[in-house]
Amino acid sequence: GTVWTGLYGGGLRKLSEGRWTTYTTANDLADDQVFSITQDREGSLWIGTRRGLNRLVDGQFTTFTTEHGLPHDNIKALHVDSKGVLWVGTRGGGLARYLYDEFIPFEIEQELTANQKLVYSIHEDEDGVLWFGTFGGLIRHEDGRSDIFTIREGLHDDAAYQILEDGRGNLW
Repeated sequence: GTVWTGLYGGGLRKLSEGRWTTYTTANDLADDQVFSITQDREGSLWIGTRRGLNRLVDGQFTTFTTEHGLPHDNIKALHVDSKGVLWVGTRGGGLARYLYDEFIPFEIEQELTANQKLVYSIHEDEDGVLWFGTFGGLIRHEDGRSDIFTIREGLHDDAAYQILEDGRGNLW
């Protein structure tokens, strides 16, 4: 198998057959600070950086930014859901989905605070519910409805950097 690693300032690294390959801005990576990596159903690798989102297909990078419909260029979280939709979490612009070859801003019925637009993690639980970890709480999204959980609703802290589901379906 192949292992991909995103580095803070060192670009993207690939370990394959015991050899490392490094990709940086010299190879058309948007930025050398890589915060997130995911792979879609077609095998494309998506890389979130400080200065845009890259898609790597057949060794070629394509860069997407706000000019292509992203709500912000600083990409912190990526997730491909069970329906094959790419979710993009940004540092300051909230969320977007990549559908039909375009980025669509994701909006919920509640007004989000600036901290809730700092998205650091995206998780889909075993029931298909999407969870977004933000600097302003945890957002739960199911069937077009979203709920926001903060200290007021029982979180220990509003900053939810990571989300993990254990074997019993509990979120951590």
